Amino acid sequence: MSMHARLQLLALVLLAAWLGPAQAATRAWLDRDRIEAGETTTLNIETDQADAQMPDFSALVPDFVLSGHSSHRGTEATASGRRARVLFAVALQPRREGVLTLPALRVGAETTSPLVLTVAPAATAPASAGEPVFIKAE
Repeated sequence: MSMHARLQLLALVLLAAWLGPAQAATRAWLDRDRIEAGETTTLNIETDQADAQMPDFSALVPDFVLSGHSSHRGTEATASGRRARVLFAVALQPRREGVLTLPALRVGAETTSPLVLTVAPAATAPASAGEPVFIKAE
């Protein structure tokens, strides 16, 4: 490889490294990807777009009852300076059993990846006295 070609390759690598952090990073995840009918899971969406607004969750309404919308904005220190961090969350209660696909959602200039949630039939056996109970509060 010639010296000129090596310099061009080095310039491309440095340019990619410099531009990489400038691109927005947006991701979505469920706190649980398998639940029983009647239970809820939380859809979390995180982005580094400081000006991002709450996503439009209307595409989820046919398959889910939505509640508990929340958002949190903050900044964190990184090696290259300060980075915005925005977290959106919404509780989802499925309207039916089966394998449900949460579509990609637009967040500012980015789009999340679709997610899959498995909804099993509700357990029919009631809890017995003395068994542990799990309560989640926010």
